[in-house]
Amino acid sequence: MLFFCEQNQKIRKLPPRKYFNFQRFPKEFKLPEIANSHLYKQAGNSVSVSVIKRIALKLKEVLEKERNE
Repeated sequence: MLFFCEQNQKIRKLPPRKYFNFQRFPKEFKLPEIANSHLYKQAGNSVSVSVIKRIALKLKEVLEKERNE
């Protein structure tokens, strides 16, 4: 993903941290100290944290309901 900066009319690549923020990783999440190219790939291959959390909560709810029946 590229970002266009209107102030200086330049196109630049966003830093890896921004890509993880887009995926809703917590701000406290510490990125590994590896090359940016690997971080971009990891962020691109990840799944949105908020989506996984909702799926897990729903799955837990269904499993608990089945256990109580």
